[in-house]
Amino acid sequence: MSTLVSNLRILRTATQRVRSYFKEVTFLALHLCYLLHVDVSALQIPQNY
Repeated sequence: MSTLVSNLRILRTATQRVRSYFKEVTFLALHLCYLLHVDVSALQIPQNY
């Protein structure tokens, strides 16, 4: 029984770590996509004129 509790505790901490990691990764990905979008739009502006 104690092993089950310890395993659940380990799983909980692991899920928290994975969650924070995914938050950081998604934030970085959105930031990169935003920068790429800005670069692409800046490159496309002269073509429109």
